[in-house]
Amino acid sequence: MPSKFPEIQGGGSLIVAWQIKNKNVLVIGGGEVAAGRIVNLLSADARVTVVCPLKGLNEEVAYRVREGQIQYIDRVFLPIDLEPEKNIAMVLTAVDDPDASTRIWNYCKHLKVPANIADVPQECDFYFGSVHRDGPLQIMVSTNGNGPRLAASIRRQIGQMLPEGTGESIRKVGLLRRHLRRAAPGQTTTDISKRMRWMSEVCDKWSTADFNNMDDEDIERLIDFYEQETTLQDAKVEAIHFKNKIGKIGNLWNRNHRHDEAHEKATDRKRAGICDSHRFKSFFPERENNKIKWYVDGRDYFWAVSVGLESAKEIIYIEDWWLSPELFLRRPPYFNQEWRLDQVIRRAAERGVQVYVIVYKEVSQALACNSAHTKHALRRLCPEGSKGHGNIHILRHPDHNMFENLGDMTFYWAHHEKFIVIDYHLAFIGGLDLCYGRWDTIQHPLADVHPSGVQNEVWPGQDYNNNRIMDFHTVQDWANNELDKTEYGRMPWHDVAMAVVGECVLDIAEHFVLRWNHIKRDKYKHDSSVDWLCISTRAEKHGSNPDEDLVAVQRPRHPVGQYINHPITPLDLSKLKDQGTVQAQIVRSSDDWSSGILNEKSIQNAYCEVIENAQHYVYIENQFFITATGDQQLPVRNTIGRAIVNACVRADKENRKFRVIVVIPAIPGFAGDLRQDAAIGTRAIMDYQYKSINRGEHSIFGQLQKAGVDPTKYLFFFNLRAYDRINKTPALIQQEKDSGVSYQQLQRAEAEEIMGTGIHGFAEEENEKDSKQKGTQISRTEQQRIIDQKRTFEAARKNIDLEDPIYSADSIAEDAMAQGGTVSEEVWEGDPEEEKKHLVQEELYVHCKLLIADDKTVICGSSNLNDRSQLGSRDSELSIVMTDTRPLESTMDGQAYTASYHAASLRRHLWREHLGLINAQQLDASNDLNAQPPTVAMNTEYSGEEWDFVADPLSDAVWGLWTKQATVNTSVYRYLFRADPDNDIKTWADYDNFSPRSSTRQGHLHDPYMPAKQVREELDKIRGHLVWMPLDFLCQEEMATKGLQVNSVTENVYA
Repeated sequence: MPSKFPEIQGGGSLIVAWQIKNKNVLVIGGGEVAAGRIVNLLSADARVTVVCPLKGLNEEVAYRVREGQIQYIDRVFLPIDLEPEKNIAMVLTAVDDPDASTRIWNYCKHLKVPANIADVPQECDFYFGSVHRDGPLQIMVSTNGNGPRLAASIRRQIGQMLPEGTGESIRKVGLLRRHLRRAAPGQTTTDISKRMRWMSEVCDKWSTADFNNMDDEDIERLIDFYEQETTLQDAKVEAIHFKNKIGKIGNLWNRNHRHDEAHEKATDRKRAGICDSHRFKSFFPERENNKIKWYVDGRDYFWAVSVGLESAKEIIYIEDWWLSPELFLRRPPYFNQEWRLDQVIRRAAERGVQVYVIVYKEVSQALACNSAHTKHALRRLCPEGSKGHGNIHILRHPDHNMFENLGDMTFYWAHHEKFIVIDYHLAFIGGLDLCYGRWDTIQHPLADVHPSGVQNEVWPGQDYNNNRIMDFHTVQDWANNELDKTEYGRMPWHDVAMAVVGECVLDIAEHFVLRWNHIKRDKYKHDSSVDWLCISTRAEKHGSNPDEDLVAVQRPRHPVGQYINHPITPLDLSKLKDQGTVQAQIVRSSDDWSSGILNEKSIQNAYCEVIENAQHYVYIENQFFITATGDQQLPVRNTIGRAIVNACVRADKENRKFRVIVVIPAIPGFAGDLRQDAAIGTRAIMDYQYKSINRGEHSIFGQLQKAGVDPTKYLFFFNLRAYDRINKTPALIQQEKDSGVSYQQLQRAEAEEIMGTGIHGFAEEENEKDSKQKGTQISRTEQQRIIDQKRTFEAARKNIDLEDPIYSADSIAEDAMAQGGTVSEEVWEGDPEEEKKHLVQEELYVHCKLLIADDKTVICGSSNLNDRSQLGSRDSELSIVMTDTRPLESTMDGQAYTASYHAASLRRHLWREHLGLINAQQLDASNDLNAQPPTVAMNTEYSGEEWDFVADPLSDAVWGLWTKQATVNTSVYRYLFRADPDNDIKTWADYDNFSPRSSTRQGHLHDPYMPAKQVREELDKIRGHLVWMPLDFLCQEEMATKGLQVNSVTENVYA
């Protein structure tokens, strides 16, 4: 009678899985059999040592020796190879000498070390079977020494019978088990039995394909149903819909998770083919006949943006590093309250315009942008039931919550683009965020005190800022970032941007849609309030099967959210052609984390190619200058510096006049005295800049000198600086005394009146999990009390003899510009010696991301000249490369020259501004065509003596004035203010001697006893804002010593 129990067959071997990880294994021999054994051992993470004469190694074993995968001893086996202290766990012999094999076998038996002698079964403690391996799945077939070749054939047949992806399915089951144990860790018999039954049911009812299609979010969702009365089929659907909510834990082990599936690889190949076919390896092609207009500084740009946004009919896209809803696009704010950004957006939404906004989600411990406030402020513009409700959509990215997005977090890198798209017809792109601190005029005032009435203030609340004194802080609470206007000047802001009409607008829009869908997939894939965006123009360009995968549109099995086609009204693409005369191309820095694509660094490619091909000059304005000339300057990797070296060497060989002119900030815009420990990050950036420019053999200067080229003949570096006078008159001081209200309190009152929630935020934000920076909530009574202070202050004027007009100017910044007069001619009410206390200077912060070459080509956008912006894998950036086909007859080095109108006119405008050869601007830009979008007017035609003077960028007259004025300005700022950095400061001791700590307030006169007349006469010498960059600053010191803040882990952040 057959037994119900398994029959004993006998004659077999015990098949077990031997954990050999990190254990020492000795392999004797180096031929084909040894090579096979070594592969198995390495796959089990063993430490392998091979003993064999060199001539006995076959090609594969020799390869593993070269790669350092195994240890190697070049000789025959000796007993010392098995000494006990070597802790040999296993010996494998594969030599052609039977006697030697037997001796080794006996020696192993004596030492009780398990051994396998190839092809001698009786001298084996264990056998090697034929193994099928698929991830965690291992199936071994053994014939117990009877037919090794047959075992391999059987193994292949078994492997072919298994469903595809079986190994991955097993990995998912293992992950599910681990998560289940963590979620339900009970160890009672009941707990264990329940887990086992549940796992058995899952494995029985879910197919291999089901497990294969699961991701880690599905697994987590399944565990949520562990103790619920829910069928597994319902659990499947629910788990899929729960993706991205718990966290992509599996992505920790698979950083390539957006590029490893077949459809993802196909999309990557498609994108790569497109990039390879375009200049600079950009995803976007060169576009002909765009209409492009430049804007210098904030007044013109923000006015044009206000006109553009107000004209929107269907769609607005905004992407920003920082967006301040309370930003005034027109000034002064009191008389332009309807032009506050949030009000402009609200009106657009009420007109039915769909407004889409993407802002960088900052690390709140490091930055004060407070994107949570931005999100809440915009969402509450059109509450439920109001006109426009549902028309404002805002996403923030990336996430920094390790419990929600552990596998895809990025703490160091930012979305840095700044662009706007309106109705797929008009785009703005450049360096200006829609945020505090950016609005400015070309004369760049530092002062904003108005005895005539606080309603004339230009920069209310936190918009009045000086990053060198006090950084932005809790931006929804103005009181926590209070900079007294009567004591300190603001930091002026210099920037450049473009407006585009033409086919390039479609490319900018496509970049936005890609980012939106990337964030939708990663963060909101199963959030019904966030839709997928589809571009109908791509369907029109590519036929009936649009390449929607190129903009990251996905169509999952259980889609959530709608698929919205943009533009809403189909475009007539033919009308986008022949808009203007500029050939342009969009370039970007983008990568997997930022856009879900393979690395693209077409901005760096464009910079390098344009610089290397330049014939006459390269003019750069940028916030940073960190670059390398090769691979010897790690951690810096971008090679724009090498392109500069090559261009200068070529010019020198051709005996051609050539200049590279660079304008960057004197100090990166971070608060604090450079001598303080807290400024180590700022000094680290400056250290990288100096090492890029002129310190060390691998710097640009060093490489030119190595090539026998004098760098001072070709390379020139400058900063910008400005001065002003704070109009704190005797009458104003008397008003403060009589009213009991300080002007600082008046500042707040004015901000309360015109900025409202922009100061304090919303009460609901207090409970937001992602709003780390809380606003100070005040009652309506308290708010009214603050505003009443303003009335009290203004009433005090009536008790002062102010019948005569107020003569002293609220700002004297225009004195450095054309037709601005002189400081000596300025009226001051009261004691001239008192006036000196209110004279201030500050670096004019260069925030541009601009390159102009040969009066032909312009690159402008959001990209800094550093690794963060140029490598593609770090900060995300968007720029535009432009060459105007419209000619401008000019001269170059005294010879007739045909320039491009767009590049030449922009360069002339900038040089006139920096040299003080252009008139100051009024606040009201309604009659200035340069402040309109290109749909209204292009940059106006210039003429006149100053315009003609700067026409030739290589003329001796222009260069003579440029360098002379920079020298004069630098000297005056040194003499009057001890403005730092400075070439006289080569050591820390020099620094203390040059500018004693805390001897004067930041930006004020160094010597309070200098006669007022002398001070005025010195300031009269300053024209424009140009000063030399001090290339010898702290040249004898280590600017950034390694430590907790700057080290091998963090150094990439500063580069």
